[in-house]
Amino acid sequence: MTVDYMHCSVPHALIGSQVDVRMTSTAVAVLADGEVVAEHPRLRGRKGQYSTVVDHMPDNHRLQESPWSAERFLSWARRIGPETGAALARLIASHAIVEQSFVKCRNILGLSKTYSPELLERACGRCNELQATPSYTGLKNSILAIRASDARARSNGRAPSSGGTDVVDHAKGAGRTNGADAYRRDEPEGGEEQC
Repeated sequence: MTVDYMHCSVPHALIGSQVDVRMTSTAVAVLADGEVVAEHPRLRGRKGQYSTVVDHMPDNHRLQESPWSAERFLSWARRIGPETGAALARLIASHAIVEQSFVKCRNILGLSKTYSPELLERACGRCNELQATPSYTGLKNSILAIRASDARARSNGRAPSSGGTDVVDHAKGAGRTNGADAYRRDEPEGGEEQC
């Protein structure tokens, strides 16, 4: 069930049923026929977070053996490189229920097929420098920026930077009085930074 852009579990027997929701500043209560059937803490910050009670899952779902596992994704990530392994470990650790990170992991690791493992490794390196939780969109944008930077470097007769983390100030002589650090954003309110 989705409430206030956050996802909350309900007992599986109620799937497809109409329920009532009572929200306070700290909690979300789900009511069926006037009786409280689920309670969750009120989630704040980034939209799309999950609050899941394992007992709400059907037995066959809860006990199902999945071909996906955190170890499998981390092994795949480490084969790409240490930066990718560290970034995915951070992503998996950011979810209370590990399985909720698996689709994100698969999508991120798929970037190594769409682009290249080296570009994904460099993008994850940038993300790790920020100590941010990786996201598919953030890493894809970083890969595209790295590719563009490498193309500019080649067209200027320079070798592309292997780390891809060099920041070039193209407006150095534009009359600014503040350096680039004056324009850096702090961590977003209510959650950790994502890249």
